[in-house]
Amino acid sequence: MIDPSASVRRAVFAQLSGDASLAALGNPALGSRIYDAAPQRAEYPFVAMPMASVVPALETDGSGGAEVMLQVTVSSRSGGGLEAQQIAARIVELLHDTDLTTDTGTFVMGRLQLSSVQRERDGETWHAVQRFIFIIDEAGG
Repeated sequence: MIDPSASVRRAVFAQLSGDASLAALGNPALGSRIYDAAPQRAEYPFVAMPMASVVPALETDGSGGAEVMLQVTVSSRSGGGLEAQQIAARIVELLHDTDLTTDTGTFVMGRLQLSSVQRERDGETWHAVQRFIFIIDEAGG
């Protein structure tokens, strides 16, 4: 099995960046600040996908699949914890229980596994951290 995490990242990026409601959130509006890895001086708020891991799942008939765990983070300053929570809530609406088709033709269903919001030590930066599990079916598409 080829590592499906890059394909899942691209599908998630397309889902998030193509949503007008998500783009309108934030102060200033989130717009195009959705990153695979955020630049060092990214404008707030922004969304990043800093971590992914893959667990292969073999079926008894020899077909394959996998679970891709993808971490999605929201970083906010001007709107604080509430802004981070609102953006994270829209991300859940877009990814939880949603079927995606990746560019490799695999079928993907997303499930929220964990969500938390916390303030950083600097006292002004808030992070919403979400972990999604995407179920991959190589036979789908």
